[in-house]
Amino acid sequence: TAHGRRLLQQRWTDHEFGVMRRLHHAGVRVPYPVAFAEDLFDMEYIGDLDGAAPQLYAARLGPDQLATAFDQVVDGLAAIPRAGWAHGDLSAYNLLWWQDEVWFIDFPQAVDIAANPQGLSYLPRDVVNVCRWFTQKGHEVDGEELFADMLAHAL
Repeated sequence: TAHGRRLLQQRWTDHEFGVMRRLHHAGVRVPYPVAFAEDLFDMEYIGDLDGAAPQLYAARLGPDQLATAFDQVVDGLAAIPRAGWAHGDLSAYNLLWWQDEVWFIDFPQAVDIAANPQGLSYLPRDVVNVCRWFTQKGHEVDGEELFADMLAHAL
């Protein structure tokens, strides 16, 4: 029913808002979540008067910027699970590039890694997905090796 779809939309929006609030509070570079209501989710605008920040996949990065972006993504990939979450669908489409900074976006499918029995299984997928993109752009990195290294440093 239309009512059921509205309830699902509100639940989805509430979930994303809550995850982004927690991540912002934990120091992850996400747009500040301002408010939500029904099917509306207001958050900090990343960009300027000429336009919104591009998604990472569309940003034109030189080798140095690519290395900087990668380092920032790795920092975020470590900070998100420290805050208790897995993005669940991380890719160059869910990252923004603005003024030499990477911003993490699109968290409606984020998974609580402690509450969800499959939660931890989303972490390596996120790492491998973004590493594949960086490798395609010329910044060679092994996603599985990076995940193993991140896991070893977390213990």
